Amino acid sequence: MLGAVLFLRVCCLVGTTLLTHQSFIPPFDHQNEEGERTIKGWVFSGSASVHQHFVRLTPDRLFRRGAMHTVTPFLLQTEEFSALFKFRIAGKDPHDHGEGLCLWVTDKTWEMQLGLGTQFKGIGIVFDSYHTPITPNHKDISIYYNDGMSTERELLAKKQGCNVPLMRYHTQRADVGFQNTSVAMLVFRDRTFSLHIDPLGSGDWTPCAYVTVKLDADWLQHSRFAVTGTTGTLTNNHDALSLLMYDSSWEAEAMYTDLHHHRRDEIKTFIESWEHAFVDVKETIHNALHTLQTRETRLEQQITQLEERLKTNVFEELDSRLDALEEMNVQSLANHEEQLAIRVSKFDTFLDQHETGLMHRLEPLETQLQVTLSDKLERRLQILEERVRQSLDSRIARLENVLQHTLHQEAAALDSRWGAPFFVILFAWAALLYIVISKLQFLAALLLGRTTRNV
Repeated sequence: MLGAVLFLRVCCLVGTTLLTHQSFIPPFDHQNEEGERTIKGWVFSGSASVHQHFVRLTPDRLFRRGAMHTVTPFLLQTEEFSALFKFRIAGKDPHDHGEGLCLWVTDKTWEMQLGLGTQFKGIGIVFDSYHTPITPNHKDISIYYNDGMSTERELLAKKQGCNVPLMRYHTQRADVGFQNTSVAMLVFRDRTFSLHIDPLGSGDWTPCAYVTVKLDADWLQHSRFAVTGTTGTLTNNHDALSLLMYDSSWEAEAMYTDLHHHRRDEIKTFIESWEHAFVDVKETIHNALHTLQTRETRLEQQITQLEERLKTNVFEELDSRLDALEEMNVQSLANHEEQLAIRVSKFDTFLDQHETGLMHRLEPLETQLQVTLSDKLERRLQILEERVRQSLDSRIARLENVLQHTLHQEAAALDSRWGAPFFVILFAWAALLYIVISKLQFLAALLLGRTTRNV
């Protein structure tokens, strides 16, 4: 706050005008509707973040881009101006660091990034901390002028600049702190931009470059400031600390000289130091958390991929084994069926052969059995016939004897009594004898017929 009061006091004393709508100076205590710290009249994008005493365009991290530009154009009442841009490029790595910080004076309102295009009118001042001696025409600080019609090759060919090797600070050194800053003074007069640099913030200016522009007469009225920072595979902290723009070409140097000889407030110095340390710790923790989250996400993805691969491999292995087992079972069943068919065929052949052999063996046995049975049956029939004949003869003889005896008795009775009934009784006995003999003959024939059929 003391710095702002000092600038405004000196400006009033000498009759100068500070263009506040194009300037910013700490502390930055304004907050937007979301409660985020911001600067009135400026728009921020990308990785740019506003703190109380500085704007960090990019942290010391890979592939970050931050930008800030004013809402309104210059709207100057003069054809000249001067500006003081205080910045700080620093990082932890003593060797591998790079990319850069840019200060633009252009009519564009889009979010500008490091890396020149061909669609702007004005100038771009690139503060490049990466030293590349093998690159021809390399400059630590370069001014690119474009009238809106130049190609990228033309821009590179006509760039102006200078080399300032001490412009980047290594934060791990004991003699380096937040108070180590750099200041660039930009002056526009007689359609010529001149750039001076104080790389160590010591108050000693070093002339850097002069560029004459040929643009429309009203170009300056419609132009505005923008600051951008970019990191890639090489990184740095790119901090913008203040930007003061005046409507004359000499005021910036006078203001800077007066400010440089003013003694800094120790309390303010302590607060700024604490804030820088706090932001560094916060960014370190945030980066560590981000790294852990990234690793966790990567591990989860790897675990998911491994699970998917495991599932896929297990299922494929199971399917392969099942297919192999099914194929083996089918082949085994086919082999068993084939072997069973062969065995059944052999068994059928064996049965056929044995059946044929048995038939050949049975035929003589049957013939022999028939002959034997026939002989035995004939002998038995002969015996039976003989027995039946003898039995019949014996019975017939007994019946004849009984009949004769009866007839003699009846004849004797007839002679003594009467003759007619004797003939009747005789006839009845004769008929009875005939019936008995017929029955016996029938039974003998029936017995012989059954025996023959059994044979």
